[in-house]
Amino acid sequence: METELWPNMVAALHKRKIPLVITNARLSERSAKGYAKLGGFMRRLLSRITLIAAQNEEDGNRFLSLGLKRNQLAVTGSLKFDISVTPELAARAVTLRRQWAPHRKVWIATSTHDG
Repeated sequence: METELWPNMVAALHKRKIPLVITNARLSERSAKGYAKLGGFMRRLLSRITLIAAQNEEDGNRFLSLGLKRNQLAVTGSLKFDISVTPELAARAVTLRRQWAPHRKVWIATSTHDG
């Protein structure tokens, strides 16, 4: 995800009451300044996101400065570099999948680029 916010996708998910979690989120100071120019539009867009998992406190604070509510933010570190998948974590993922959407498809958009 990093800094790309897709308003039409966010609106469509919100309309259908589908939770949206943005993981590994980064927001540069430059991008935050650009998004800040959108004012109320940006606040409304962020209000429709269930959770943003930011890579660090600085990124999280930039999302908060744009209107994200604190209960919509988690600082998780970089998923590319800060986590190893243990057998216990894999088992937990299976459990969560069964709890969240046992009979529904789950769509995940992710990057496959190096770095």
